[in-house]
Amino acid sequence: MPQQNELENLLKMFEDSSGFGDPDARRNAELRLQFLLAQQQQERATKATGEQKPDTSLQVASVTARQAIIVALITSVAGLVGIYIGNQHKNADTVERHIKLTTVDSPEPGAVRVVFEVNGQPYSYPSRVIWADVSQHMSQENYPLPLNASSFSVHAFAYFRRSTDGKIVRYDTQEAN
Repeated sequence: MPQQNELENLLKMFEDSSGFGDPDARRNAELRLQFLLAQQQQERATKATGEQKPDTSLQVASVTARQAIIVALITSVAGLVGIYIGNQHKNADTVERHIKLTTVDSPEPGAVRVVFEVNGQPYSYPSRVIWADVSQHMSQENYPLPLNASSFSVHAFAYFRRSTDGKIVRYDTQEAN
């Protein structure tokens, strides 16, 4: 029953958000709450199934800074080995192709949105905003094409928004193979 009281007190602290001036105190309370709830679930499961109560004692491992650094180094080395091994299995005959948008020319000021469809897969420029202002300093973007394709069917269209009146005009290209 003392655990039940402790559990109820912790739940009340979380409900009214009081008693947590120190972040470590909140973390410790969250850990204790998780442990108590798990223990309560285990007790209910034991009662329901009639099994013998398992050992639920909590043991905490102490890790020194040196041990933590060694574990981090081992993890980093394992990651690098994984990358190396993964790159060894790439097929040397596989050619990686890209479609690249370098610039948009316009006789008048405005903004543009360009969409390429390659084998039915759309690629949109700009990729992180809705419109890109047309200028000599436009950012370039590369789009990787499917590796397993031996030919490409490309269709492009652009939306141009005029700065003068805000009118949006659509321009289409013929589909190219």
